[in-house]
Amino acid sequence: MSFSNYFFNLAIALVQIEGITLLLLVLMMISLVSGFLYLRLRKKRIIKNLSLPASSPIPTPISITRRPERQVPQNSFAFLKKIESILTNSSNRTQDQLQRIEEILLQADVGIQATEKIIEKLKNNHQSLVSQEFRKELVAILSPAPATPRSSSNAKPQIIMFVGVNGVGKTSTAGKLGQYLINQGKKILIAAADTFRAAAIEQIEIWGQRINADIIKQSPGSDPAAVAFDACTAAKARNIDVLLIDTAGRLHNKTNLMEELKKIKRSILKQVPPQNLQIILVLDASTGQNGIQQVIQFHQALNIDAIILTKLDGTAKGGILFSICEQYKIPVKMIGTGEGIHDLEDFNPEKFISALF
Repeated sequence: MSFSNYFFNLAIALVQIEGITLLLLVLMMISLVSGFLYLRLRKKRIIKNLSLPASSPIPTPISITRRPERQVPQNSFAFLKKIESILTNSSNRTQDQLQRIEEILLQADVGIQATEKIIEKLKNNHQSLVSQEFRKELVAILSPAPATPRSSSNAKPQIIMFVGVNGVGKTSTAGKLGQYLINQGKKILIAAADTFRAAAIEQIEIWGQRINADIIKQSPGSDPAAVAFDACTAAKARNIDVLLIDTAGRLHNKTNLMEELKKIKRSILKQVPPQNLQIILVLDASTGQNGIQQVIQFHQALNIDAIILTKLDGTAKGGILFSICEQYKIPVKMIGTGEGIHDLEDFNPEKFISALF
């Protein structure tokens, strides 16, 4: 083969290769354009199918910064309306009616002391004032003066330590309260002092991400008192308003575990004065009279400052509120009414009772 023929054949081969490449590029462009047109057509059909009729109102966007109004958990306090019905539907109050009211109160976990106080108030008031006095007495029971008043302080950081048995919702309550404080303009920090339960640190980290709060943590199995101490140090260094400390669930009848909570408390008090520490017992409303035992044990060990009552959105008997406030003079600070991030409400006895009726 001559030199000229060799280059001629090579040129033909290159032209053929370029032709194939060009053909492939054209096919690819056709495919992309077809796909793009198909997606646009599909999108138009979806929008058409989802479009509202002309008579339908345009839905108002939900603001994530506005705190939605919550409803009082009526099911948990249906027993109060039963009593109200007995009081208002009868012109004469009899011993049988009082006994029936007493049974309703005890079955709703109101407790013996609060029940006796209510019954005595009903006996000693004029018939026409019974319903009104009944409501007033309920408000009075839910507004106890603390047995041991604590001095308040505005110094930073304020520290809230959550305690309670397993499964009452301490971690989620810490997250919800964190969001509540952030909405008030507070700068918060969270300590993952539950180093015992599997995945507890990960759970509180998820809450931290949801509410955009920093987490102070150590590895699982670490000393929770050390975590609390480090968190207090960090809170002071960062000028934090409120430090929330999540602790592991403790069986209230386990002495060694309660001692660990005492150790955490001592660790905190090495960093801040007592008036800056608030210990909150998280209590599941559905536990009934067992919740009273939890109050007794935790209060004896740690001197509880307030209670947050959770799970009032279910079938819980809300009467435990009255029993706790009457017997132990520990105020209920907030109530949990659902699983949402905003489902934690300030507890106002007067508004609470008014809403129930």
